[in-house]
Amino acid sequence: MSRKKLIRGILLVLWCAVIFSFSAQGGQQSQDLSDGFLRYLPLFACFPWAGVLIRKFAHAAEYFVLAFFAFRFFETFEKGDIPAFVFCLLYACSDELHQLFVGGRSAQIKDVLIDMGGVLLFWLLRRLFLHILSRLRKA
Repeated sequence: MSRKKLIRGILLVLWCAVIFSFSAQGGQQSQDLSDGFLRYLPLFACFPWAGVLIRKFAHAAEYFVLAFFAFRFFETFEKGDIPAFVFCLLYACSDELHQLFVGGRSAQIKDVLIDMGGVLLFWLLRRLFLHILSRLRKA
């Protein structure tokens, strides 16, 4: 394994650990973190659904970053997009399963879909970037 591949693998595992640590927070601790974040966005704090929106956005953002690391790790493999997508999907499912064992948390299919929305957004932006880059190189 090349040094670059090893570093990419380590970064992927470290980000998985970050996601795991957020999922290990109890329901109240997670709520407090979202509410604390709302203090920096006073315009949104008046909406009762703002905390939920922030938590769901955080799901997508975590998995957007996970997709970055997964696609970087798997890009050296042939058909690298498929293994990266599968990895992210399996990790999203395992993350929800993990939350079944955390007080005040639950597993929800919609959270897996939101997570994969973050992955899909990364993939689309990546494809767009690569397309633009290839066109610039041809010019």
